[in-house]
Amino acid sequence: MSIFRAMKYSKTIVAFLSLVFFITACDDLLEVGAPRTQLIAKTVFENDATATAALIDVYYQLSTSGFASGGPTSVSFLAGLASDELLDYSPANISATTSEFNNNTLSAANPYVANLWAQPYTAIYKVNSILDGIEKSGNLSVEIRSQLEGEARFFRAFCYFYLTAMFADVPLLLSPDYKENTKAEKVSAGLIYNQMIADLQEAERLLPPDYSVSKGLRTRVNSFCATALLARVHLYAGNWQKAEESATRIISSTDYQLESDLTRVFHKNSREAILQFEHVSGYPPDLFTFYLLGLPQNGVLRENLVSTFSAGDERRIKWIGSMSSGPLTFYYPRKYQALTSLQEFSTVLRLSEQYLIRSEARMHLGQVTGAYADLNVVRSRAKLAPATGDQQSLAVHLLEERRRELFSEWGHRWFDLVRTGSAETLLSTVKPQWKTHAVLFPIPEQQILNSPAMQHAQNPGY
Repeated sequence: MSIFRAMKYSKTIVAFLSLVFFITACDDLLEVGAPRTQLIAKTVFENDATATAALIDVYYQLSTSGFASGGPTSVSFLAGLASDELLDYSPANISATTSEFNNNTLSAANPYVANLWAQPYTAIYKVNSILDGIEKSGNLSVEIRSQLEGEARFFRAFCYFYLTAMFADVPLLLSPDYKENTKAEKVSAGLIYNQMIADLQEAERLLPPDYSVSKGLRTRVNSFCATALLARVHLYAGNWQKAEESATRIISSTDYQLESDLTRVFHKNSREAILQFEHVSGYPPDLFTFYLLGLPQNGVLRENLVSTFSAGDERRIKWIGSMSSGPLTFYYPRKYQALTSLQEFSTVLRLSEQYLIRSEARMHLGQVTGAYADLNVVRSRAKLAPATGDQQSLAVHLLEERRRELFSEWGHRWFDLVRTGSAETLLSTVKPQWKTHAVLFPIPEQQILNSPAMQHAQNPGY
């Protein structure tokens, strides 16, 4: 039975819903209200079942909320618009909001910016509540205590990764104390990276290496999920040796293999998947970002992305669709292809990224031969000839290969352009209204107004 279906029939659901009512009442950015009852935490963490239900709610929120859903308010879609990946074809009722991402003219009042800030912080508040409840509870089994703490620490790092990638310096909240949280000031992204690393290392230690807790489905976090995200965090932080070592642990595991058939990469329990989000409705994963039903409804791929694929690139053949409307031809992502079934899950972490992480880390370590070897594993799967060249050429190859391999997934292209310092050069040529400060999203206006500690914390240029 899936983790979400198990929740539905759990005898402990009443206590679980009490927790959900409490912590989802805190959904207004960081303006967290006082607990409605002091008995909630004690009730939820009285036993393994109710504590597990609280943690499963984090999965549910992330997989269905805009920030991590693949929908039109997700980081995949909005960061895709901000980069040179997607063009905006949103319906008229939301196009004014999304066009600010498309044109890199964001205002602090943009409601989708507010969602990209609030939804990760809501999840962080939940996992902080769970960590606090675990620490104070004397009733949980050792196994469940370790599992839930490891998962909670993973998701705290996961949310802070996206917050720092979008906004840079942000408040670091490690407690469910709502009074203290409303006073929180921004701290440097470097300090937050240190916290992410600490959380992920602890998650590695606490979690099992297999998927037994989710009955073989790759839908619950294990130690390899923590290692995979840790490899990415180390890469972004410039910890090349540690990024290389973490990625190697994933690549060396016999549990993960690249799928030779590109149409299977995003299937449920794909051999390439490290972590997937299960879906509870009849809709396929990432519906709005990755499907074009009739006329363009949200984003279409920019032609300057499509043109970078060679004719024989299997990713061009299998992962990009096209349709004509009058004289125009539109290209769209079709990495997810099962329109009417649940044979695909939303893929959060996958193996090919680890090869690209290790390649980039090795490049910075001066291991050019090994870096090309990893890069060419990904190219070979796409039926492309090996890339060759010196270290300078390798940097160009890597940025382009990440663009082709990871397009429309989790904002990778936008974050790559920002972290490598390429955004100004590459986006100013395709975005007429581009301004240098656009590399960071603005802190939401409501957050600035609500929190005295954030009064002078707006990102430059906004």
